[in-house]
Amino acid sequence: MQAVWKHRSALWRREPGKVGRRGLPYLVLFQIALPFLAPLIDVAALYGVVFLNPLPILAYWAVFNLLQLFLGAYAFRLDGERLRPLWALPLQQFVYRQLMYLVVVQATISAVRGVGLRWQHVERTGEIEVARGAS
Repeated sequence: MQAVWKHRSALWRREPGKVGRRGLPYLVLFQIALPFLAPLIDVAALYGVVFLNPLPILAYWAVFNLLQLFLGAYAFRLDGERLRPLWALPLQQFVYRQLMYLVVVQATISAVRGVGLRWQHVERTGEIEVARGAS
């Protein structure tokens, strides 16, 4: 959101480059609008599982997770990594999505209200102890 706001004037510039006309709308759509609306999709899916025929909804969910698992396995193979950590991918995706929803909704509400969020930082004291290892 900060990047979009900072570069908002690029939407109307006639300079070479497509950041304003392509990059900013992409960011607004895929990094702000869709994550902001995503909880509604989850609620609709939950409604469909509970009150409608759950088979098609669960099938779409399974295919989506299998596709993510396949893409993750492909990426791991490209990097020469073991596939063992991928067992937790569906759980991680569920937890990550909820965290993403929370962050996007909080940031959007703060932006609309005009409230800035501060960075969380560790207080620097200048005191450090370096352990010397055996060489």
